[in-house]
Amino acid sequence: MDRKIKENQQEKYNQKPLMGRFIIFSISLFLIILIGGSITFIFSMRQIIRTNKSNELSKMIEIERIKLETLVNNEIAIVMKMARSPLIQLYFTNPNNSELGKLAFREIAAYREAFENNSVFWINDIERVFHSDDKEPYWVDAENPQNYWYNMTLYETETYNFNINY
Repeated sequence: MDRKIKENQQEKYNQKPLMGRFIIFSISLFLIILIGGSITFIFSMRQIIRTNKSNELSKMIEIERIKLETLVNNEIAIVMKMARSPLIQLYFTNPNNSELGKLAFREIAAYREAFENNSVFWINDIERVFHSDDKEPYWVDAENPQNYWYNMTLYETETYNFNINY
């Protein structure tokens, strides 16, 4: 019986270090999984946030593009309607007629209020005088490199020329 007790005690003694090692192993494994999972979670959240910000920015840019496109299309529609005006067309074919010029200028001034920035400019290829709102008109030298837009607008484009001066 003594021997059985000693064996039992020996067995319990042998189990304690095994149990201690098991507990240390379990805690270590838990910490490794916790740290690895946390790092993975942080990196995946950063990627999700980046993706969401990118998508949000893309949507904002698309909305602003649509707003700008709508504004530009509205301005082009006004210009095209103005260009089809019989009075303005008659004036552009005969820019030396002062009575016709006064009427055309009044009509152009009325159209000017429809534009976003209340501004309109025009040039007649016959006289090459640049008119802009109520400013003093001036003659345009088509050969001057600064006036590159003149030939491009009148001779190289079919319908209209859209040029933004950044």
